[in-house]
Amino acid sequence: MLNLKASALLGKAKEQNLAEAQVTLKAAEDLLHEIVKTTPAFAPAWFSLAVLYAEFVGDDAQAEDAWRQYVKCEADQARRTAVAETDASSSFPCAAFVRRLRFGW
Repeated sequence: MLNLKASALLGKAKEQNLAEAQVTLKAAEDLLHEIVKTTPAFAPAWFSLAVLYAEFVGDDAQAEDAWRQYVKCEADQARRTAVAETDASSSFPCAAFVRRLRFGW
């Protein structure tokens, strides 16, 4: 449930002005950290953290750390295959995967 709330906050931040978005993104980040602290194997929270850091914050190091945790925890074979293909084609897999999700390339 918290991951859905954090995802909704990420979507909301896209439509806010900078000051409001910063507050919203901090709330999403806090929720996601709470999830991974209590349930470290929950892949969707790691994915959302990777997107948050790559797309909204611009922190490549934290995005990559969250991405690696996501890949480690992802149990769905189709997603693992997509991740492996993306990781093989990029030196920065998280950013490549986010682009692929958003733009189809």
